[in-house]
Amino acid sequence: MWIVWIIAIIVVILMAEIIRELHTFVITRYRLSSPKLADLRENLKIIVLSDLHDRSYGMGNEKLLAAIRLENPDAIMVVGDMLVTRKPTSYIKVQAFLTEVAKICPIYYSNGNHEQRLKENPEVYGSYEEYVEELIPAGIRMLENDSVYIKVNSVRIRVSGLELPSEAYRRFGRKAMSAKALRNLLGEADLDSYQILLAHDPAHYPAYKRWGADLVLSGHTHGGIIRIPNWRGVITPQGRLFPKYSGGLYKEGSQAFVVSRGLGTHTVNVRLLNQPELIVLTLSGKDFDPPMQNEKPTFKRNMFRDSIGEKSSDLETDAKSVKYDKDVKTAKQRGKPDDLVPANLAKSIRSGTSSQKNERKNKK
Repeated sequence: MWIVWIIAIIVVILMAEIIRELHTFVITRYRLSSPKLADLRENLKIIVLSDLHDRSYGMGNEKLLAAIRLENPDAIMVVGDMLVTRKPTSYIKVQAFLTEVAKICPIYYSNGNHEQRLKENPEVYGSYEEYVEELIPAGIRMLENDSVYIKVNSVRIRVSGLELPSEAYRRFGRKAMSAKALRNLLGEADLDSYQILLAHDPAHYPAYKRWGADLVLSGHTHGGIIRIPNWRGVITPQGRLFPKYSGGLYKEGSQAFVVSRGLGTHTVNVRLLNQPELIVLTLSGKDFDPPMQNEKPTFKRNMFRDSIGEKSSDLETDAKSVKYDKDVKTAKQRGKPDDLVPANLAKSIRSGTSSQKNERKNKK
């Protein structure tokens, strides 16, 4: 009988932990340097957003917004799956959140499989055009097999966003991506610049590396749903067991790979030893040995109350006063606002133009 009680207690503890993790997130910090960044006079702070899946942390996602504002980033990289494709898909909350975040700093957005599903099946899930038509005027740069340059001091950074068709995300019968396939989609990597690649699916990292990326940012795996401490995730939402790249910072020579555990869930609404995370990535001209990682305390969401009725805590109230203002940043003599090319003015160097993009341009 006592064995049954022990099992019952363990189950209750595990369920409580799963509920806690589903309603909190941590801030994970990484620092990276590269010879290509040697001329950076000051550090460049980038926030990585991934796999929000329409999750809200507080009313209007105020807790997530507060955390981002307090970081005062120079750029935000979105690596896909900010929404969940349903029948039909609702993306009003995500649009409102991203347009608010765009007031803080430039955003570079590369699609994941859920955005791609919305794009390819509008008759089922809704209009991708309606989704992005609220984001683009806010200054969010959609990188659909597209690239832009950012210039900071004398350092040139190229940000490329990889967009794959939905069939590339199939659970079975999926072909491995090759460096040649990447070149067909994105053109050649710019080896003279610090080349950042936003690529939602981390499974193709060998191809990303051969293509020539200095830094790859990915998500998609949700940290492996359940994680084995100090090792890796157990299973991805796509059913892959013990994925090699499920969450963390991986370095191979001068190349780095950051995989986000994401901020939300879908379908399998479980996380265990695998808290959602907001990644803060610092790029520096100076070496950091070893690359440092630490997690800030969690930001909690009231799990017993609908997010619309939730009140701000002191932390969010304080954070709301930290607003993006170029004049304030200039007064701080950071120097980056004048050097960082705004997302909506950044030079496009894409190798081709999709018919859907042409349609958007014609509409305008």
